[in-house]
Amino acid sequence: MFERIANYIKRGLDYPIEEDMRFLYKKGIHYHLDFRELSKLYLSANLKFDAQGVPRFNYAIVPSPNNKAGLIYSITYICWYALSRLHDYLEDDDPRAKDDFLKQADWLLDNNTVSGSMVCWQITFPWNVYGIWLPVPRVSSMDQGLAVSVLVRAYLLTSDERYLEIAKKAEPFYDVSLDEGGFKATLRDGSIFYEMYPSGKLSMILDGHIFSLMGLYDLYSVTKDKKTRQRFDSAVATVVDNIAYWNWWDMWSWFGCLYLSSVMYHKINLCWLRVLSEISDKDELRILADKWERGYTDKILRLYLKLRMFFSSRLFFMTNAFLGRRAGRRPL
Repeated sequence: MFERIANYIKRGLDYPIEEDMRFLYKKGIHYHLDFRELSKLYLSANLKFDAQGVPRFNYAIVPSPNNKAGLIYSITYICWYALSRLHDYLEDDDPRAKDDFLKQADWLLDNNTVSGSMVCWQITFPWNVYGIWLPVPRVSSMDQGLAVSVLVRAYLLTSDERYLEIAKKAEPFYDVSLDEGGFKATLRDGSIFYEMYPSGKLSMILDGHIFSLMGLYDLYSVTKDKKTRQRFDSAVATVVDNIAYWNWWDMWSWFGCLYLSSVMYHKINLCWLRVLSEISDKDELRILADKWERGYTDKILRLYLKLRMFFSSRLFFMTNAFLGRRAGRRPL
């Protein structure tokens, strides 16, 4: 136990994910976050590729009971891999990277669920989120947004209308509420939040919400549809109006209503605030991101944060085994 804590303290807080603003300024089709180093350090060790070159994620590495899911086609990791390979192609002009990216986009075309005039990407394996089993099948806001972002870029890269048509059919699903089997939640103040973990109780995962709304932003950048922009603006307003909820003492971010974010999810949250600040012209998001970054340079603060993160997450997991979701923070 003490050796694990010591090794944990020695590790840095930063994580190899960076924001990329080029798509915002029409200087390329790069995704808003650069996942290339993440792919090298984390994804490459835990992805197993099928004969078509599509990765499956090895869930045996995650904590019990979710490690029983085994080797699964994960929409999140397929999209992260796709966007990482797209960056490789755009930076290095590597035709193999382009081919890898389009393989993932084609998989998204072939592996979606059609419901009337809508399209979604369903998760069909069971998953326990801190004491609650999520419904099967289900649709994650994060997966829906990432899939749209990949398909929009596949369209921009190839001019193949098939990619754009499926991306457009994915948008109406954003209006499907949790009660109806979707991921749209309405908070107490009437604002809209897109749930990464759709269930009977809100988890309020910030990055899951932002990944989903950035799918809307990417789609709007091509279609210029006013309703798409309205959905996007409404989702951004939720972040801006409620950002204090995810802010822990101007030092770190919360992983929804659950516990302090891990180093990876905190870095994602930090990068997303910078991206949203550029889009929405809200300086308070950029200022908060700058405050959150202090932990990377202040040694005393870094130690304090690491200890708080360590005990925050472990206390939650232990308490949650007996009390379920009540161990977390109250959702908005």
